[in-house]
Amino acid sequence: MILLKVKCDQGNLKKKEGLKDAPDLIVKDFKNYFLGENGKTPVFSVEEVKQSSQGIAKTHELIFNKANQILKKSFLTSIGGDHSITHPLFKAFSKRFNKVGLVYLDAHADCENDTGLPTYEDVLRRIISEGLVKPWNVILIGLRNWTEQEKRFIEQSKIKVFSMKDVANEGVDETIEAVRYLLSRCENVYASFDIDVVDPAFAPGTGWPEPCGLTSREALQFVQALAVLKKVKAFDLVEANTDPTTIHLCSKILFEYLSHKQ
Repeated sequence: MILLKVKCDQGNLKKKEGLKDAPDLIVKDFKNYFLGENGKTPVFSVEEVKQSSQGIAKTHELIFNKANQILKKSFLTSIGGDHSITHPLFKAFSKRFNKVGLVYLDAHADCENDTGLPTYEDVLRRIISEGLVKPWNVILIGLRNWTEQEKRFIEQSKIKVFSMKDVANEGVDETIEAVRYLLSRCENVYASFDIDVVDPAFAPGTGWPEPCGLTSREALQFVQALAVLKKVKAFDLVEANTDPTTIHLCSKILFEYLSHKQ
């Protein structure tokens, strides 16, 4: 298995710092973990993509090409970086596989108006607008702050949303079962995990922390459940900065995902 560090912060509209440094810190923090909760040690190699001095368009081209190479021989697990990196990563995934689905764990909808090149504010909208995935095969989990414009786009596109309120009311286990059922119509699934889906009490180190999110244990439940699904063939973790508490949680989340994906 290959773990790809994507050291990019060019899609953050200059509103955040430290995102391109997080992948190195997360991998370094793996030394604090030994066995996953399933009793297995993840086996993987590490590769990386650095952002280009020529700008975000070139950086996304490099990310797409690297992801395409990896998907020919391995599952794709990536660490960002800002959430714009999901666009080239998912683009490579959708070019490689048929009947794709996207599970998107995020406090925000990321469906603002297109700004030209994908940014963290409109990356999900761009993925759908470009036809990389059917909108009814997108599942958004943990949403708790969105604009009227995003609300209209999601409703018109018929994206399935499990808001944070829904998760709290129905429970994590029930939500996971509903997600499994909805994914039955997809053959190949990509999961994107924005660390801001987690409550800032557990993950303060992100650009737009939103209160009332998932606990660290609930986040781990979702990740472990996705990892054991054979149809989940790609995963990314994004939007962490260099805050030590957040880095340590991201490391745990990725370590568990890789352990359960063996």
